[in-house]
Amino acid sequence: MTDVQTATVLCAECKIALQPVTQQQTEDWFACPTCGTGDTRENVLLEAKDHATELVAHALQDAARNAAKRNKFITFRGQSIPKRSYRFITDVTL
Repeated sequence: MTDVQTATVLCAECKIALQPVTQQQTEDWFACPTCGTGDTRENVLLEAKDHATELVAHALQDAARNAAKRNKFITFRGQSIPKRSYRFITDVTL
């Protein structure tokens, strides 16, 4: 059994859910209703997926680092994962 979590795609700047835009030439254009940042559905989903993947990577790295701090026989030498900037993010919580 797997737990499924749904997430909303947000504008990274405004933290508001994206909305479909019907005035564009393509029907799959989504944009922030506040600032207008937008892109095709495909590009929005790719960037939001990258953001969610980065969140998971940071959570795993933090867990490994914290486990190593609690154990005198383990050392953690991993480099920090660089934080990227995104136009579109998710509201996923870990």
